Amino acid sequence: MPPSWPGRCSTSDELPSTKTIASPEFKRVVTGQQMTGRPAYGQVVHFYPRAQHVFAANLLPGFTGGIDKGVERRVLLLVFDRSIPEAEQIPGIGGRIAEEERDLLLAFCVAGASRLRANGKFTVPASSAEALATWFNTADPVWGWVYAQVTVVTVKPEEHRVTSAEAHHRFVQWAVGQGFRESTLPGSSGFVQRLRAHAPGIRAGGHTRTGNYLIGIRIGPKDDSHD
Repeated sequence: MPPSWPGRCSTSDELPSTKTIASPEFKRVVTGQQMTGRPAYGQVVHFYPRAQHVFAANLLPGFTGGIDKGVERRVLLLVFDRSIPEAEQIPGIGGRIAEEERDLLLAFCVAGASRLRANGKFTVPASSAEALATWFNTADPVWGWVYAQVTVVTVKPEEHRVTSAEAHHRFVQWAVGQGFRESTLPGSSGFVQRLRAHAPGIRAGGHTRTGNYLIGIRIGPKDDSHD
């Protein structure tokens, strides 16, 4: 078993760029995969991140290699987009609440923890769900294409099939039209893997003389009238 990591919190007050948390390390931190670290002047150790991580940012990062299911399940987004007018600002409000209203603060925390325990998940505001979908759509072009253009067909899926090459071509056309650089888009094989990860109901249909097929996929603007 790898050594346990000391019970400390490591923070950074300034990130040099959004690429810092768009890296594979960010995914490993979020999903709890094994990482390597070293305390100042200490030995290198292997550890598993087991904590709730809170990141504050003015600009949301991209995701190298797209968004996988592990990140999708774990990331929540809270939007603080109201600028407090000067007349409403209270200097040191955080410290004052902790000092002057500690009983109310404790009751608030306990109520939230009890609700989380009872529900088994956080209560997500509608604004957060909308902002998260928008972020993922712009951070991962495959996710965005699936969200906007792909319907997974569950009724007679074998009647809805398209070659992998045609699906990739349609994806590239859409992504470039959305402002993504073509040089940054995944190739055909990587695209198919990410497509099926985001839309598990789509399955491979085997190889024919005209190419590999995907079954159970309808491409085009979402239409709620279809199954």
